[in-house]
Amino acid sequence: MPPLARCKITALAELADQLRYASRPALLRQIQSAEGLAAGLEEAERYPEDWIVFKITGHRPEGVSSTAAHTGSAVLADLSAFVERLCEAAQLDLGDVPDSAVDAEALCEKWSVSRKTVDRARRRGLIARRVRNERGRATLVFTQESIESYEGRQGDAIERAGKFTRLGPEMEAKVIRRAARYRRRFHCTLNQAAVRLAQRFDRSHQGIRELLERHDARERESGGEPLFDERPDRSAHTKVVALSLARAGAEPSDIAEQIFGPRADKRRATRLIRQVRAQLLHRLRLDGPVSPAFSRADADEVLLAPDVVRTRLGGGPSVTDLESFVRMIRETPPPTAADESARAVAHQYLRFRARRMLEKLSDTDPNPTRLDEIETRLRWAALLRVELVRAELGLLGPAIERGEGRGLDRIPPHRLRPLLVVGLRAIGEAADRFAPFHGGRLAAAVSLRLSKAITAAIEDPAGPFAESKRRPATGHGVPDFTLMRPSVAWSAWLTPLPVLRGALGSLEGRDRLILGRRTGFDGGAPETITTLAERLGTTRMHAARYERAAIREALRAAGETLRSA
Repeated sequence: MPPLARCKITALAELADQLRYASRPALLRQIQSAEGLAAGLEEAERYPEDWIVFKITGHRPEGVSSTAAHTGSAVLADLSAFVERLCEAAQLDLGDVPDSAVDAEALCEKWSVSRKTVDRARRRGLIARRVRNERGRATLVFTQESIESYEGRQGDAIERAGKFTRLGPEMEAKVIRRAARYRRRFHCTLNQAAVRLAQRFDRSHQGIRELLERHDARERESGGEPLFDERPDRSAHTKVVALSLARAGAEPSDIAEQIFGPRADKRRATRLIRQVRAQLLHRLRLDGPVSPAFSRADADEVLLAPDVVRTRLGGGPSVTDLESFVRMIRETPPPTAADESARAVAHQYLRFRARRMLEKLSDTDPNPTRLDEIETRLRWAALLRVELVRAELGLLGPAIERGEGRGLDRIPPHRLRPLLVVGLRAIGEAADRFAPFHGGRLAAAVSLRLSKAITAAIEDPAGPFAESKRRPATGHGVPDFTLMRPSVAWSAWLTPLPVLRGALGSLEGRDRLILGRRTGFDGGAPETITTLAERLGTTRMHAARYERAAIREALRAAGETLRSA
């Protein structure tokens, strides 16, 4: 289902909102008027807002500026979105359009172009009508009048787009040979060579640049000699900045401008961020026990189906006050064998699948869909790990008491806190290695690892107690164990910003749904951007844009909460 486009011109957006309540015949007349208006506009001319509204509705509006004017190109960019909104209000179906109208696929075939080219044409004055097909789903169709009008204005652009072909292996090799010549004879940088080659082969500058970058990256990986003595991903600091901005929901165009300078192509930033994410994933240690069931074709449907695997995850932040934490571990009940087994199996399976997918993930040009699926599976595994650790917290107190030979309430805070941290890490390590399909319970593995870890810490007080000092119990914090991950590299990208969890409750509607589903902070299993796009009835690109907007809104809400506190 194509997403409903927005009108950028305020007067058209307000008019579309007002006309939602018009009768169906009136909406049909105004749709035809808007299509006729598109045929008569000149891109370079300026048109007053009241004149635009008059041409559509047939009457002079009140409250619309007669002095504010917009170029014809700006009006054309909005007219298709305007008409599509009127069609949605009128609830048109295929019977409401002429028999000669064609859908987007037929138009792509007629012009010999891609669907993206047709979508770009809608933003340049090709008017689409949004109708319901036989299955009741929204689809776009184009009348012959609209098509002929657009062809009259943009015929040359359509012809060029129809002749466009991708670079084949032979042409790519020719470009690479020419780039090597430019480097050898004229000492061109990669960017300078890309500019020359783009002009010579009638291609985009960015497309040629990415081709040269991919070639040099492959040469470096194989131990060969790259053409250009420069790396497109720049320094480690650049990677950190790009990743930090991306985690905060910044738009790729803004990241590109901050890192690469004004007018930088956003695809450079997008590609750099994907490369950094892939590199961090390849550093993770995801080894663990494996079951033959993991290789079954229906493993996802079987092993990830139990309710305890898909719901009641994360549990929110843990208490971090020492007294409250001690009270919590004393009150933690032991888990049921069925819940523990289901979560442990799913935890190891998700890590196994991520490990297998990583084997086919390129560092230099990672597939975005596969990259997102790996990250989502690992976030899900991390949430299951939290629940496995939470269920075994009851063993932590007795283990420390046995090691110290006294009750928790008699251990000084400066000594108790490091032992709790050591114990939490030991429980996590036991969960990482636990193989429920080999028999036994996690409690046995946790008890053994806890005993060894706490004994080692007590016998080597210079280790965990080196920087500890005597402090009163109040105000002496314990780390939030729900944020403790298997490795340092894990938190660099996979862990969502903790502040987002606290801000989730202040969001509404789509923002709350998206952020909760993507992070798993709503208690459910995290979803990939592809699954989320299907849930929202939109494309992956739009779903990713909505996610960035939701992150920015959550950070804004969190900032306001802190300022008012």
